[in-house]
Amino acid sequence: MDETREFEAPSIPDTEEGWRRRLSPEQFEVLRNKGTVVNTYIRDIDPAYGMAFDRARHKGVEAIAYRCTVANEGLDITAPVPIVD
Repeated sequence: MDETREFEAPSIPDTEEGWRRRLSPEQFEVLRNKGTVVNTYIRDIDPAYGMAFDRARHKGVEAIAYRCTVANEGLDITAPVPIVD
């Protein structure tokens, strides 16, 4: 039996206001404004993770972050960004 199922992809916002409604403020900053939120928002989003992240860095664990752009075509990783203390 060959059944064909239709798949309806979620609509993609076509305005910045549409993206603001769909994404959290942190997601919007990173995904639409190409912002750097590494360790700035980590403490707000998950304080326990933020503290563990800080402890690991202070003990010598290397942390790296990259500027990424998300689009319908995929993920574009463009450049390293500093981690803000």
